[in-house]
Amino acid sequence: MARKRQYGTGSVFKRGRTFTIQFTGPDGKRVYQGGFKDREEAKRVLEALTLKVRTGEYKPAKAAEVLSEAASSWLKGREVAVKDFLSDKGRWNNHIVPAMGHLPVNEITPAALRGFIEAKIKEGLDPSTVKHLINLVSSLFEDLITRPTETGVSTNPIRLLSKETKKLLRPTHHPETTPFIQTKEDVLRLYNALQPPYSVMFAVGSWAGLRPGEIKALRVGDLDFTNGLLTVARQIVKGKVRLPKSGKPRIIQLPVPLKAVLERWVEKVGKDNREANLFVPKRGEWIREHTLLKNLRVGLRACGLPEGLTWYQATRHTFGSQWVLAGGSLAALQVVMGHSSPIVTNRYAHLAPQRAQMPEGMFAAVALVPAQTSAQIAANSLQASEVAVEVISK
Repeated sequence: MARKRQYGTGSVFKRGRTFTIQFTGPDGKRVYQGGFKDREEAKRVLEALTLKVRTGEYKPAKAAEVLSEAASSWLKGREVAVKDFLSDKGRWNNHIVPAMGHLPVNEITPAALRGFIEAKIKEGLDPSTVKHLINLVSSLFEDLITRPTETGVSTNPIRLLSKETKKLLRPTHHPETTPFIQTKEDVLRLYNALQPPYSVMFAVGSWAGLRPGEIKALRVGDLDFTNGLLTVARQIVKGKVRLPKSGKPRIIQLPVPLKAVLERWVEKVGKDNREANLFVPKRGEWIREHTLLKNLRVGLRACGLPEGLTWYQATRHTFGSQWVLAGGSLAALQVVMGHSSPIVTNRYAHLAPQRAQMPEGMFAAVALVPAQTSAQIAANSLQASEVAVEVISK
């Protein structure tokens, strides 16, 4: 015969890396709270709660909100704190809300998350993208468990995902297989095959490593031809001006060939208004990325290059790959490209061992302003720039 539960009692047990308490409430139902770092902390909370149950002071947590309601204040906080908020908000509204927004937060279980993951992968989303969605949900729950009495949430279900479920989130993309333009002759042929302003934008991306949004946001005043400098101060994200992805501006030294290209372009568009956009579309305020890709494919076709190359692969990724192939350091590349973490830059590390010698065809390189770099980085960057200028000028 099963023993009858006695209210006001409970126990502590370990679940994963944290401890969870369970006790019987005045209504005879078991109550769980988790996320405690050690057993002693869990015992102290358990003793306090069971005492309230015995004295009649215990008040059950309110009914759990649905996920979309619980996330409202959390999303407002991210708008201020997170640089890439618009992208996160789009992922949340387009993927998470339709699938789980109607569920109470206490029904977001490992099983429910497993079903969500499998459904998104079946839809064709890359596992790395699905992992980003799961990380968003985890971030929300990390916020909710800091206020368990208010939210009724005491554990983060993402922490309880099984190893088998986590394996589904392993990325299928491998940096080693990402294509790029491998010779300086092909880069120059493609530049000459494109029509302005797309040829100039291509030159900025492939010879200086700027992101598409950073190229679109360039202004005449960002160019300092006297000192040969380019300031990357902003980017365009979904039609809005934002800080660069790293959260701060960066200054790069222009290779001589790129400087010449930009000087001719500024003479054409006008240099009197320093606040004027460097690249202006026929319609609208900003050149759209699909327009860039459309014109890029025309050039690729004319040069006999793979038409499947994306703008990123043909410009920024080509620049990073050629930098490492030319013997440039990953530490310098991280700062030049504005990567927030060396983990991102290390995607190019596989190129270094295979070709230790600087290839004759390295077409461009940039160096940071000396005040922002170490002497070694500046020296390495200057050497690479001199090689690039000599090659391209021939």
